[in-house]
Amino acid sequence: MQGQSLAIAGNCLIQGNQKIGDCSNVNISSPKPLVIKSSGSYSDIYSTVVIKQGGIAYLSGIADSIRVESGGVLFLSGISRSVDVFGTAEISGKSGWVTAHPKSSITISGIADGISGSGSIKILSGSIVGGVYKK
Repeated sequence: MQGQSLAIAGNCLIQGNQKIGDCSNVNISSPKPLVIKSSGSYSDIYSTVVIKQGGIAYLSGIADSIRVESGGVLFLSGISRSVDVFGTAEISGKSGWVTAHPKSSITISGIADGISGSGSIKILSGSIVGGVYKK
């Protein structure tokens, strides 16, 4: 099974693109990219999310990666493997690695696997960063 995805939902087993069992209400689709240019709330599964200048995203879904461009704003209450910030981000959900580029502003009140970069980073009490609880 190397290289294949495996998921189990109730009595349904999904192996690669094959459904096994009671999968009548289960859909298999590839995650899609999302480009945000204005304000909105989003909750789905995305491959990449790009928030453009002037875009304000309230994201409660799942994204493989998120890029917040300069002038863009992210409110993440969902999950992402990585968040690359040139604008502003507030992370109350779960993220993998967070990169704060120069002139960016990040507030973390959720969970991040790690943080790097020279932007402004504020870690609030109750957060977990790099496995360490912030009192």
